[in-house]
Amino acid sequence: MNYWLLIPAVCGITLNAAVDFTGPGFPPLSLNRAGEAATVPVRQTVTVADFRDGFPDIVLNKAGERGQKLIHAAERGALQVEWRRANAGYWEWSCRKPVPLPEFTSARIVVKLTAGSPEPPEWFNLRLADATGEVFQYAKRTDWDRDGVCNLVFELERSQKPVLSWGGNGDGRLDFPVKFLGASGDFKAGEGDGKLWIDSIRGEFVSSVPLSRAVAVTLKGTDPFHLIPPERQGPVLSFHNRSVSAVRLNAELTLRDFDGMAVRKRFPLVLAAGETRPFVWPEKLGRRGIRYLECRFSDSENPGDSSVWNSSFAVMEPAGPTAGAGRGFIFGVCSHPNWTRDREVHRREAEAAALAGAGVVRIDFEWWQIEPEKGKRDYTLYDELVETFAQRGVEFEAILGKPPKWAVVKGNLPDYGAWRSFVRDAFRRYRGKIRLWEVWNEPDLAGFASFDVPEYVELMRIVREEADREIPGATVLSGGFATMAAHGSKKREDFQEETLKRGRGLFDLHAYHEHGTFPQYRQLVDGLFLPMRKRAGVAVPWYANETAITSAGVGEREQAVTLAKKLVFAWSRGAVGYNWYNLRNKGDDPRDGEHNYGMMTSDFRPKAVYVAFNTLAGLLRGHGFVRQIPVADGGMLFEFRNGTERVLCGWNEEFRSAGKRLLVDSDAVRAELIDLMGNAVPAERLGDRLLLPLERTPAFLRLAGADRVEVAGGVMRIIPPPVAVSGRTLPLEIELVSPVSRPVNAKLTLLPPAGLRTENDQVELVLGPGKRCVWKTQLSVGGDFLPKLGETETVAVECRIPELGYRDRLEQPVVGALPLPARFDLNRKNQTVSLFDADPTKTALVWSGPGDLSAEVRLDASDRELLLRVDVTDDRHCQPFWRSDMWQGDGVQFALAVPGQQGLWELGLSLSDSGGSKCFAWSVPNGFDRTAAAAAMRLEAERRGTVTHYRAAIPLAALGLDRTKLREGIRFNLLVNDNDGEARKGWIAAAPGIGSGKDAGKYPVVVGP
Repeated sequence: MNYWLLIPAVCGITLNAAVDFTGPGFPPLSLNRAGEAATVPVRQTVTVADFRDGFPDIVLNKAGERGQKLIHAAERGALQVEWRRANAGYWEWSCRKPVPLPEFTSARIVVKLTAGSPEPPEWFNLRLADATGEVFQYAKRTDWDRDGVCNLVFELERSQKPVLSWGGNGDGRLDFPVKFLGASGDFKAGEGDGKLWIDSIRGEFVSSVPLSRAVAVTLKGTDPFHLIPPERQGPVLSFHNRSVSAVRLNAELTLRDFDGMAVRKRFPLVLAAGETRPFVWPEKLGRRGIRYLECRFSDSENPGDSSVWNSSFAVMEPAGPTAGAGRGFIFGVCSHPNWTRDREVHRREAEAAALAGAGVVRIDFEWWQIEPEKGKRDYTLYDELVETFAQRGVEFEAILGKPPKWAVVKGNLPDYGAWRSFVRDAFRRYRGKIRLWEVWNEPDLAGFASFDVPEYVELMRIVREEADREIPGATVLSGGFATMAAHGSKKREDFQEETLKRGRGLFDLHAYHEHGTFPQYRQLVDGLFLPMRKRAGVAVPWYANETAITSAGVGEREQAVTLAKKLVFAWSRGAVGYNWYNLRNKGDDPRDGEHNYGMMTSDFRPKAVYVAFNTLAGLLRGHGFVRQIPVADGGMLFEFRNGTERVLCGWNEEFRSAGKRLLVDSDAVRAELIDLMGNAVPAERLGDRLLLPLERTPAFLRLAGADRVEVAGGVMRIIPPPVAVSGRTLPLEIELVSPVSRPVNAKLTLLPPAGLRTENDQVELVLGPGKRCVWKTQLSVGGDFLPKLGETETVAVECRIPELGYRDRLEQPVVGALPLPARFDLNRKNQTVSLFDADPTKTALVWSGPGDLSAEVRLDASDRELLLRVDVTDDRHCQPFWRSDMWQGDGVQFALAVPGQQGLWELGLSLSDSGGSKCFAWSVPNGFDRTAAAAAMRLEAERRGTVTHYRAAIPLAALGLDRTKLREGIRFNLLVNDNDGEARKGWIAAAPGIGSGKDAGKYPVVVGP
C-alpha cells in the first residue's frame, strides 16, 4: 500500500485524509539527476490520534506496578493519564498497533495537553518506530499557560538525529516506513498524584514525491464499508492534486471482478495545483460481487515514473441485520472489538458483521481487562460492546479466560475460588444479554493454556455449576479445541479426547476450530474428529466456532471458496454453527498469515470472503441440512431445505476430474442458479430437466415450491485419464447419456492442448433413449508436452445436441509425467505446511518466505542408481535428532511408489548438528528390509552459509527398480522439514500426501528414458 493512501481508521485511531496547502510556498517542479523522475513537494495534514470518541488499543506500561492509570475522559473527549508521583518519575504508553505515518522530509507534530494537577509533566516525549524496529524518542519541555494548557510543537527533519534512539539497526536515522509508537511523560518525584489530559496529536508532513504520486485517490459513494447496492451506479473516484504545481499524467483504471474479468479506462489526467476532480464510472456495474479497483498513474515524459493505487468495494444486497443467532444454523464471525475502546470502531464492527448476516460474534471476555486489581471490577467496556452489537441484532459468544496476574497460581491457571467469583459475577451481570459462554480458547495449545486436562476440566466444572445456578438455559461451550492435526504447540495429542471423556456433562456444545484448506479439513473431520467424538461418547452437538484460512499465499478467491466449502461441509457433518475467523484483518502486511484472516481489511474494505459469507447467510439462513448426494469423480453435492424451498450446493473437488453438469428432476415452480457472489439467473433446462454445473467454485441451485428433487448424472462425463507420458499414447473416454426419451444425435469435438495430438478430433454419435454411449479415442503425447510441477494442462471436449439446443464444454485436467532428470523447485507458500499456523503466540515460527525455507531438488538415474540432489536454503540449521526421530529436525523425507510393489518407500536424509550424514528408512514395501534399505543408501551432506547440500545415491536393485520400471513411471514425492531450534516448524513439499497422511496417488510421476 502506498503511503499516500490514508486509511480511515487504524486500530481505533482516526486518521484524517485532508490535505492542507495553506503553508509557505513550494519550489516549482524539479527534475532529479539524469534518468530520475520529476518530483513535486506535497504537504499532508494527518490526525495521528484524536481522543474525542474513545481511545485506541494502547497500553500504559507497568501501570499496576507504578500506580498509574489510563482511561478515556468522555466528558472532556481526551485521554486521561493518572500517576502517583512517589512511585516513578515517568509514565509511558504505546499503541499495540502503531500508526503508519506518511514518508516525509520534514514534519511538524502538534500535541495538545491539559494539566489536571498542580505538578504536570516537565517533559513530553513522542516515540516513532522505523522499518528496522529502531525506536526514536523526541523530547520537548512543557510550557503551561495560566489555564493549564500546553500546545507542544515537534519539528522533525528526516536527517535529524533524535535525542534518544534504541533497537533496530541502531543507526539513529529514520528508515521508512515509519509509525507512531506512543508517548511518555517525565515528572518530578514527590508526594501527591498527577493527572494529565491528552486531547489530540496532529501532524503536518512535507515530502518530495515523484510526479505520479502527487495525486491522491478517494473512493466515494460506497459508504458504509465500500458497499454499493446492485441497482446503483458507481463507483465515483476523486482525484486530488496534493502538490502546488499542476500535474499532467496518464491514468489507467482497471476494474476486476471475482472471476478476474477486467474492464479498463484510459485517459489523460490534468489537475491544477490543489485541484480535486471527480471521475464517475460510466456504466452500471451489473453483476454482484467483489470488485478490485486499480488506478495506475504514469508520466509520459519520464517512462520510469509510475505508481499504483488499489482499493476494493462490493456490489451486494446485505443479508442482514438479523435478530441474533435465532433458530437453526448459526452464521457467526470472530472479532476482537475489546482490543480498542474506540466507540466508532465498535459501531463499525457491529454494523459490518450485521450487514453480512452474522447473528453471532465470538469475542474474548478477558478477565484481566475487567479486574486488573483484585476486587475492582470494571465492566464499562463490555457493557458498551454488548449494547452496541445488540442494537444491530448481533449477540456475543463470549470466551471466558485470560486471568489477571494476581489471580494466577501457576502458568496461566487461575485460582479456582477467584475464577468462580469472576464467572458468577459475569453471569449475573449479563443474564439475558449473553447466552453463549465458552470456557477458554484453544485449551489444547500451550500458548493459550499452560495446564493439563484435570485442571481444565475443573475450570469447566466451575462454569457449569455457576451457569446452572445463575443463568439457567444459557449454553456452555467447551473451549474451542484448535486442531486434530499435528501442531507444534500441542501439549499432548489426546488432550481433546481426554477432556471430552472427563468433562462429559459439563458443556452443551463441543467447540472445534481447524484452520487451513478444505481438503485437510475434510480429511481431519471425517477421519479423526468425528471418530474421536464417537470414542469419547460425546452426545452433544458440535460447533465450528473458529475456522478459516488466511488469504496470504492462497489469495482472496481461494479464501472465499474455502469458506463456502468448509461451512457447508461442517453443517453436513452435524455442526450447529460456523464462525469465520476473523471479521477484520489484524494488520496490513500481505505476507503475514495472521494479518490476513479477515473478511475485511483492517480499514473495513470488503474482501471476497465477506461477499461469500453474505451470500451463504442470505441464501441458507433458516434452512436445515437434508443429505449429501453421491456424485462421481470428486463431485460434492449437498441438499438443504426450508419448507418447500430446497437449495442444492455443489462443486467439483477432484482436481484431476473435469467439471460436470448434472441433470436434476424436480417439480419446482421456479429454479435459480446462484453463484458465490450472489448472482442469480434462471436455471438452464434440458427438456423437462434442470442442469446443475459442478465446477471448482461452489454454486447453488435454489428450487422454490419443490416437493421432489432427484439428481442424475450428467449428459457428458470424461473419465479421468492416466498420467500422460511423453512419446506414448493417452487413452481418453467420453461417456454420454441421453437426457430424453427419444433418439438424438450428439456431436463431440476434441480440443487438446499443445503437445497432445489426435487424428480423430470429431465424432457424431446416436444416443438411444436413456442409453449410455462411450466414445474411446487416443491422444499422442509429444515431446513438447511438459507441464510443470503442480500445474496441469486441460483437454476440452465440446458436446452439441442440435435438436435439443444443448451445448456443453468440459475441460479435463491432464497430469503429465516428469522425465528424468526431473527438477522440483520448492519455494511457494502453497507448498508449505506450518505446524504453528493460526497460533498468534507463535507467528515467528510460521514460514516467512524462501529465505526461511526453500529447496531445489534434482532427481535422476544412472544405469544402477537413483540419484537425488537437494539444495536447501534455511536461515538456521538444527538437527539434534537421529534415526526414526530425524523428521523432528531439519532434513529431507522422500517417498517412492513403484509399480507392482505393495507398500510405500519412505526414506530420510539429514545432516546432524555434530556434522554427520545420516540416512533412515521409515517404511518399505512388503518383502523389503528397512535396515538394509538405509544401509544401501550413500549420502554426502554439508552446509555452506545458509544452504545445506544433500547428495544421495540409492542402488536401483535395493529399491526393486530397474530401467524398465523407470520407463513405466514411478511416483515420487519429497518434503524438507524445518526446525530453527524451538520446535519442528513445519515443512515444504513437492506435492500433498507425504507430510499429513500418506497418499501416493497425489505424488508426481517421473519416468526414465
